[in-house]
Amino acid sequence: MRQLPPALPPAAPSRRRRKVGWRPWPAAVGVAAALAAVAGLGVATMQARQELAQVRRAEQRIAAVLGADDARTITAPAGRAGRGGRGTVVLSRSQGALVFWAAGLGEPPEGRVYQLWQLAPGRITSAGLLASSGSGGTVPVLSALSAGAGRVGVTVEPAGGSRQPTGTPLLLVDLPAA
Repeated sequence: MRQLPPALPPAAPSRRRRKVGWRPWPAAVGVAAALAAVAGLGVATMQARQELAQVRRAEQRIAAVLGADDARTITAPAGRAGRGGRGTVVLSRSQGALVFWAAGLGEPPEGRVYQLWQLAPGRITSAGLLASSGSGGTVPVLSALSAGAGRVGVTVEPAGGSRQPTGTPLLLVDLPAA
């Protein structure tokens, strides 16, 4: 006769054991996050390249104005409102542009910016906002020459600039006649 297997106590309810290994859901989330990061870096890289190309074009235009055969350099002191410093314009009519920068103006007051203007009889046109160079001066600004412009001036304006000057110019530079 055959022997019976030993009697075992009744088994406790068992819990399912989780399989250890690859889980598709967390892996998919990780891959999606990595792809999103790569896409974000790609967009940022493209934007940086476009900005760099824009800066290079501006530098080339500035160099063309500064190196033009008809380039004229005019410097004028800034003496209004207790400020020192000076503004410099390099004008080239053949290039149809001017380059302006200032030195010694210091930083504009909080929430304000220096703005460059071209003045023609009966018309004042913004020629751009002046960015600080970090050494008490401004970064050169390239501006297309406005028809009839005889002067450029700098005012202190609210951050973002103004459509028309809101104060007295800190400096004015007379442009040479054609």
